[in-house]
Amino acid sequence: MGGNNKMNWYAVQTHTRREKAAQQAIENEVAALGGVDWLGEIMIPTERVVEMRSGKKREVERQFFPGYVLVKMEYNEEAWHLLKRAQWVIGCVASGGGKPTPLSGEEMERIHNRINQGAEDPQQEILYEVGSMVRVIDGPFKDYQGTVEEVTPERDRLHVQLVIFGRNVPVELEFSQVERA
Repeated sequence: MGGNNKMNWYAVQTHTRREKAAQQAIENEVAALGGVDWLGEIMIPTERVVEMRSGKKREVERQFFPGYVLVKMEYNEEAWHLLKRAQWVIGCVASGGGKPTPLSGEEMERIHNRINQGAEDPQQEILYEVGSMVRVIDGPFKDYQGTVEEVTPERDRLHVQLVIFGRNVPVELEFSQVERA
């Protein structure tokens, strides 16, 4: 894979959850040609987030743009046909004229900053939002369901309105004590 000054970043649409397979398919197409000098790097931007699953905190990698890979390349007809030929690739994000539109330097800077920030400080993924229904899975209110009234992610807590004995009862619960209903 080459590197020249005429390269820009392009968003390439793929089948959802097939981003890595599409990346591999592009790399295989390039290898079949014996390498090309118009292709730089292929990136699937991800960030680390902390999520709650079954009452436990887990750190996972999550893609910024599901269904897309970013490709640094010099756009030409050969590049366009190679991408369209690669398995799992749908096409490049294009403007009205159909020609792929490169991502701006500002967009790529934001993406790189987000990647770097996620590597240093994993973000808490907020699985609950005001108005959503939750089921209590631990503590004195186990098996009750309620509506989320307030989310405090910095404290890993929720304010939930439970219906107990036919009355609305506000309670504060930890993320680990509830699951989505």
